[in-house]
Amino acid sequence: MVEKISVSDIRFLGEQNGAAEDRLKRDISDFFRQQSGALRAYLVQMQPGADDWSVALCIAGGRNDQAHIVQSVSSIFAAAFRSDNHLDIMFVERDTEDKIRRVCPPFFEQ
Repeated sequence: MVEKISVSDIRFLGEQNGAAEDRLKRDISDFFRQQSGALRAYLVQMQPGADDWSVALCIAGGRNDQAHIVQSVSSIFAAAFRSDNHLDIMFVERDTEDKIRRVCPPFFEQ
């Protein structure tokens, strides 16, 4: 399911780490190396509301082929995690990326 959300109220908390996340980052990086549009990617914990938090894949660049990127990354994620887990995918502009960089390094950079 694709749902658009506003990033104005989101707090970025830090990088999402772990063995499973490292494999996910590796697999997504392999995919991005074949794509010319994605410039940088972050796997970051975020707090979109007051009481909840989630993990997001934040992508700088890649705007020309968003549907393909979302579909491919969703397939990579589904192969690695249980079906009850989800991953938010955000295409971010420079100002939002600057906020993310303060708490999380990119795991992919082209």
